[in-house]
Amino acid sequence: MAPHVGFDTDQIRDKAHKDLLYLLEGVRGKKNLVIERSLAGPIGVVAKVSTLQDYGVDKFFFLENGNADTSQRNVVFMARGECARHAQSIADQIKRLQRESQTGHDFHVFWVPRRTLVSDKLLEEAGVLGDVNIAELPLYFFPLERDVLSLELDNSFQDLFLRKDTTPTFLMAKALMDIQLKHGLFPRVIGKGDNAKRVAELLTRMRQEILAGEDASEGSKSGLSPSNTVESVIIIDREVDLVTPLLTQLTYEGLLDEVWGIQNNQTDVDSTIVGALPQSASQSTASTPTPSAISRKRKIQLDSSDKLYDGLRDANFAIVGTLLNKVARRLQSDFDSRHTSKTTAELKDFVKKLPGYQTEHQSLKVHTGLAEEIMKHTRAEQFSRMLEVQQNLAAGADPSSQLDAIEELIARDVPLREILRLLCIYSCISGGIKSKDFDQLRRLVLEGYGYQHLLTLHNLEKLQLFLSRASPMASMIPMSGSGAATGTKTNYTYLRKQLRLIVDEVNEHDPNDIAYVYSGYAPLSIRLVQCILQKQYLLSITRGNGATGTGTAGGGGAQGWRGFDEAVKHVRGQTFDELQKGEDKAVKARALLSGGGDKKTVFVVFVGGITFTEIAALRFITKKEEGRRNIVICTTSMISGNKMMDAAVEKGSFIREAPAASSGRPRTPIDFPSPYTNPGPPTSYPYVAACACLEPRRDLGSPAMRSAQEALLEEGNCIGPGPLMDLEELDQHLESLLASSVDITKTLPASLVLDPCTPYGADSSISTETPRTESEIVVRIDDTDVEMDNMASTPSFESSTSAVSDQSELASLPTTSSSSSKATTPVDVDGPKDLGVASSINNVTTTAAPVRARRRTYNVRPRASIPADLAPYEYANQCIAAAESSRLNPYALHQDEYSMLRSHITHAQVTTYLNVRNGILRLWLSNPRICVSREEAVGCAKDARWFNAASVCYDWLVRAGYINFGCTEVTMLKKRSRNADQSKKGKTVVIIGAGMAGLGCARQLDSLFRHYTRQLRDLGEGTPRVIVVEGRNRLGGRVYSRALDGSRSQHLLGFKGRRHSFERGNPLNVLVRGQMALPYYALRPDTTLYDTNGKPVDDKRDRLVEKLYNDCLERVSDYKFKNPPSKLIEGNKDSIDEGRDSSSEGQKTIAHVEEAAASLPQAPPVSQQSLGPQVNFVPISTDRATGRTHVQPGTAATVKAAFKARLMGWALKENVTDDHDLDLDAAATAPDATLGSVMDEAISQYKNIVDLTPQDFRLLNWHVANLEYSNATNYNQLSIGGWDIDAGNEWEGKHTMVVGGYQTVPWGLATTPSRLDVRKNVTVKRVVYSPNGEGPSRVECEDGSALDADYIVSTIPLGVLKHGNVEFDPPLPPSKVEAISRLGYGILNKIVLVYEEPFWDNSKDIFGCLRTPSSRHSLKQADYASQRGRCFQWFNVTNTSGIPALIGLMAGDAGFDTEHSGNDELVAEATEVLRSVYGAKVPSPIHSIVTRWGSDKFARGSYSSAGPSMHLEDYQTMAQPVGNLLFAGEHTTDTHPATVHGAYLTGLRAASEIVDAMLGPIEIPAPLVPPKESTVASLGSKRKAPSEVLPQTSSRASKQARIEAYEHAFGQHVVAQIGERPWRPQKVAGNAYLLYSKEFFEIARKRCQGERRAGKGKPGPNEVRVMTSKMWKEATSEERKPFEDQAAEQKQTYSEALQTWEDTVREWEQRYVEIRKEYEKDHKLNLDGDGDTPDEDGRERRRAKVGSYAESEGNDAKARKRS
Repeated sequence: MAPHVGFDTDQIRDKAHKDLLYLLEGVRGKKNLVIERSLAGPIGVVAKVSTLQDYGVDKFFFLENGNADTSQRNVVFMARGECARHAQSIADQIKRLQRESQTGHDFHVFWVPRRTLVSDKLLEEAGVLGDVNIAELPLYFFPLERDVLSLELDNSFQDLFLRKDTTPTFLMAKALMDIQLKHGLFPRVIGKGDNAKRVAELLTRMRQEILAGEDASEGSKSGLSPSNTVESVIIIDREVDLVTPLLTQLTYEGLLDEVWGIQNNQTDVDSTIVGALPQSASQSTASTPTPSAISRKRKIQLDSSDKLYDGLRDANFAIVGTLLNKVARRLQSDFDSRHTSKTTAELKDFVKKLPGYQTEHQSLKVHTGLAEEIMKHTRAEQFSRMLEVQQNLAAGADPSSQLDAIEELIARDVPLREILRLLCIYSCISGGIKSKDFDQLRRLVLEGYGYQHLLTLHNLEKLQLFLSRASPMASMIPMSGSGAATGTKTNYTYLRKQLRLIVDEVNEHDPNDIAYVYSGYAPLSIRLVQCILQKQYLLSITRGNGATGTGTAGGGGAQGWRGFDEAVKHVRGQTFDELQKGEDKAVKARALLSGGGDKKTVFVVFVGGITFTEIAALRFITKKEEGRRNIVICTTSMISGNKMMDAAVEKGSFIREAPAASSGRPRTPIDFPSPYTNPGPPTSYPYVAACACLEPRRDLGSPAMRSAQEALLEEGNCIGPGPLMDLEELDQHLESLLASSVDITKTLPASLVLDPCTPYGADSSISTETPRTESEIVVRIDDTDVEMDNMASTPSFESSTSAVSDQSELASLPTTSSSSSKATTPVDVDGPKDLGVASSINNVTTTAAPVRARRRTYNVRPRASIPADLAPYEYANQCIAAAESSRLNPYALHQDEYSMLRSHITHAQVTTYLNVRNGILRLWLSNPRICVSREEAVGCAKDARWFNAASVCYDWLVRAGYINFGCTEVTMLKKRSRNADQSKKGKTVVIIGAGMAGLGCARQLDSLFRHYTRQLRDLGEGTPRVIVVEGRNRLGGRVYSRALDGSRSQHLLGFKGRRHSFERGNPLNVLVRGQMALPYYALRPDTTLYDTNGKPVDDKRDRLVEKLYNDCLERVSDYKFKNPPSKLIEGNKDSIDEGRDSSSEGQKTIAHVEEAAASLPQAPPVSQQSLGPQVNFVPISTDRATGRTHVQPGTAATVKAAFKARLMGWALKENVTDDHDLDLDAAATAPDATLGSVMDEAISQYKNIVDLTPQDFRLLNWHVANLEYSNATNYNQLSIGGWDIDAGNEWEGKHTMVVGGYQTVPWGLATTPSRLDVRKNVTVKRVVYSPNGEGPSRVECEDGSALDADYIVSTIPLGVLKHGNVEFDPPLPPSKVEAISRLGYGILNKIVLVYEEPFWDNSKDIFGCLRTPSSRHSLKQADYASQRGRCFQWFNVTNTSGIPALIGLMAGDAGFDTEHSGNDELVAEATEVLRSVYGAKVPSPIHSIVTRWGSDKFARGSYSSAGPSMHLEDYQTMAQPVGNLLFAGEHTTDTHPATVHGAYLTGLRAASEIVDAMLGPIEIPAPLVPPKESTVASLGSKRKAPSEVLPQTSSRASKQARIEAYEHAFGQHVVAQIGERPWRPQKVAGNAYLLYSKEFFEIARKRCQGERRAGKGKPGPNEVRVMTSKMWKEATSEERKPFEDQAAEQKQTYSEALQTWEDTVREWEQRYVEIRKEYEKDHKLNLDGDGDTPDEDGRERRRAKVGSYAESEGNDAKARKRS
């Protein structure tokens, strides 16, 4: 069973292409194609005209014209089989051709997408059924774009909602079913709406029919299992949100659709706007129309093949001008490069690029023309007025207040469709129109546009778009507080708040919400999609509005509507969420084979049509979800407000509609009267002022210039195979050819050179108090249009009218109403003809009042990043967890923080600082795919005085790599200065090694350099370069995944660092899960050990021996190095737990207090003050998956060995009492003592206390081999003091494997978000560095090349350093050389065996095999050393590789022996080990791999370890930089050595050291925290007098201040009336054991004290807890019962308290709503100052609310009025 393949729309395109051509090929010879008009465009999407002609199509005719001729014997009809009138038309034409033709014809009918009984019946009744050959062309979905599939049913909206024809739902279900058959069932079907539910039911029925069908193939049946490449399908009925398509679309593509209409990715535009396609005289033929007869329309292709359009289409039109500006400037720069060409090769390169310049510039000219024309419409007064009314209605303004505006627009003779759209918006949002107003509006429409539109209004009522509130249908719409049933109609009043449909703060340039597509209105339909796919984000922006389900975890449709159930009830139609399940075996097989490495696909289906603006919003979501899922949009058709009105308007009665377009499809009639002389910008929605302003341009292609460039290109053709002229002569020749190019700024009209581009008339002055923010550009095109006709090496872009080019589309067939039999064969309509290059673009500066220079300020309020609806203790718990997950103590300062802040904060202020720091970490871990900005970090402060401290903390966290690390893209907030020195050379950092340390360092440096671009520029530095050199031809270093050969072995197997725990601080948690979204598999911890006889070891005996082994380790750990205590500056733990800042500030800084204490007699120095407790970690157990020991704080070997053995369950030998003990002092203090020697001695002495059998020794040595596996060497080569130097730094959580191989992690680091400069196959020979960091540095390679560097980072493995393969000049310091010598470096190898099928227990991921020495019954520990590590442990990697495979470990001495053994010998040995367990049935593997890391010259081993002579500080010595030479790698960390995450962390550390060296230490303002008595505390700046601050307050800030003051006053009023909102009762543990341990803690402590060995001190808390746990287990049921009863009583009490709280909160919230209404009634909120009259203020306030959508900086009209 093959796994499902990933979905790609190209698959559908290719299948449609093949199906069409297969049918055409079946019709032998030439043929005429008679095609339904509405199919021409969709067919053109999958096959070009030239392709159809290649398959024999001679002429094309439209079916509707009835003009097919008899020129060919074969006549092919292509039409939709669902339409009866098409069958009748085909029958009529067949009969006509039979009458007119004197020869016979072969007729063929291709029904799209299926043949129907109705069509057959009609053909039969007409008597032609027997004369035609009928075939089906199953074209359901047409791929319009890489992410858009459409049925292209133009009338689907009318069919579904007006005619109540459900055919589109059936076709949609059939199309989706085809996808399921190929890619597997949609695991989840979620949707909203009646038609959506109908589609879901049809999918279920179709699936059942396939399964029940007798002729169903087994393949089709087995294919109906849940897909492993598809996440879900979300089906939305258009009827749930009719308002969104009625609103004017404000994206570029949306406005194109509004103005001209887009059909099948094409639009017809007047050639005067975009330029006509020139035709040469030679192309005219007798059959070609004369120029005067040719339509002035030009067909423009609008799809992603136009790269410029692809970047513009989804942008808000407000920024299109800016984007075009940038493209024009870049084109000009590229074209100007011809002047810098110095060599013939460079000149040839430029000439080769000319065709590309032509295409790109042609696109720029087209879109500039389109944008200019759109600008004319958007600047028209009527457009502004209509947009104003729309946005006021959407924002919730009183609809009756908009009646005057609507009446005015009717009086101005605005096209009927625009008026109807306003009326429908009014009706839908308001739940119907008041009867009086409804009658008045009907009367105005009928009187203004004709009484024939009674039918139009009737159709709108049937569509439920235009209703009176007296209508029974309108009464079903649930109004706020009406208590009506939910789900019948969409309640926009309720949803506007619950789903935050109105977003006041929208940034069109860098959008952060889908609301940007409508400049402030978020489409409800897309919000519903976000309810499923972006729960966490949507909850975060709606919590303040009382959204339900705030506790719901985010992400994914796996939870359906959960969290938004109440809101969805207020949306029209049925709600459903269904799971599709398959056979368990099939599901498991799919999961086994899939590997799951790719992003999953979510299908978002719109039944009834989707707008281009909604598509833009969905693409915005796709970008946000990138890395997790792909979104494919499916729809019945593309829709807009105009098309919706066309469905209702009776054809032929639209008396004010413009003439129909020549293509025959409805053209959007936009009648824009001339604007008034001085209307001023609209006061409520100054959208037009925010648009880019493009002045009209002129055709600059003069004949003189054209001829000059033709000569240039003719000369360019000689550059190639022909002889070359002298370079200097050629350059002079080209300069002379270009001499006719005059200065463009001198030839263009003054209006095009520099024009302030005022938005409205001469009176549109700008308020001096508010800077203008409009984006205004002037695109200027020079006279450098280049014809390509004369380039012999370049194909002509022009084609004759008789020969159709491949760019031609079927939709370009011209419309004709005549009955002429002439074919409508199209001509090439879209080939670019001339090239013009933009010469220069001036950014027109806007007039603004001068602004006083000032320090950085923070445009953020205190607590802005703290969720308002989280209880303080809940927020505190999240912050504490975030700090622990970031390797930081949430209650204490890090050592670097202490050093940085000791002179700036007091001991009392530490608590507040830690709350801020932990809050920033919470922000980062809540979504590590997005960088935390400085403003977000500052918003974690609860007091503006702490903004500077938060900013300093932010810098430290960023530099140290605690936040914003990994594969995140840094947002460039600051634009580059126009005067910046672009030629300034930046420093170069060369990193040696592309392993995890090197790539981690490079990625972090890339991020930090982007983050601190401004600071580097201020220091006079250019952008630094980061170069990574790697000797291998791959990435990853010692992280290596290898693809196996064979069709069944395409997955990757990892050979290093595969197992990781992802919790509590592991940075790979952020990389693998949070950013790369890589699939991973959690290992099952159950491990079975098999003895040499093949039987599982008795579990009880296994555990008994393991306890003995762990006790030996514990006693040996008594001789480990003792780490000195470090500084511990703690905050108030209770306050941090409760989320409270310190109530006191303190007077003296930490440094002042410490230095004052140190000055006292006999006082300790500063370095010895505030030290943390001495912590000793004691081994308590061993991890069988990794061999590492689990430790806990305590004292080792506190009880005597015999007593401990008896407690473990061992029986003591005769004459052995509890006083017998082990004496390891002599062994541990011997000069050559190692971990192995002391452990062997401990085991030997234990033989005298308990009886140990040979099996016990085999078990003990299996654990020893596991320990050697974790250290990659024999434990006799490990230091007795440092073997466990990383104790206490283990991660929590399950061990996991990355599915498909770990090498995807380094690959992701190297490529995301941008590619690093990694140079592979570069072997470093010599490193020249500067010990003082000032001299030149260089990295020399074996191939003779060299790289100059300012900083060098060496991630060279320790094994390579030991071998001396790389020379350092000057030699490394003796301290580092000695550390290299002392540290150990071992070898771990693996044997990978691949089989046809598994023979092992597939329910277990790990199993072990005990090994015997040469003497099977030996009780000598030394006899086991050579054999114990040979294939002692096996990993079942079937679930991660997708194929049956096992990996055997060769640890200890066996790892070194592998380097010198043959593959066949090792595979045979491994097979014998497996056969000893599973019997002779074990086959030979079909594939095998043996690793030999010791032989790899770039590794020389596996990972580092603590050598026998190691010093405590050796790892730290390895990490120390030497001048400008820095070191990273797993051998440079003493907290996580020999691990992948350790290597990565050292890369972050090295990056931090380089940035600190470049920028210097973090600047800390003084005072860091201003005192409380400061009268004016500016946000992050020095204190200023009020007179200095007030002028900087913008109108928006002033408005916000008034809102905040109003809300503050209201909050105080609420508290005075009903008190604060009750807090949720804190949850109690209700745990009987905890109650017991609290009661018996002292008794347990005394028992521990009595059992301790002499000199071991008092028992620690952990020991006491272990004792209480033991006592609890031994307690009788009678002893436990009181505590169990008490725990049950606590739970009951909490449950009652919770119920009481819920009732109280419910009552409080009801009273809150009542008080709010009363307060707003008695206290009006004035947002416009005190100078406005009440009536004027009310109207202006409503308009100002809408105006905020366009990000206006103020109300210019009001400013002028007041002035």
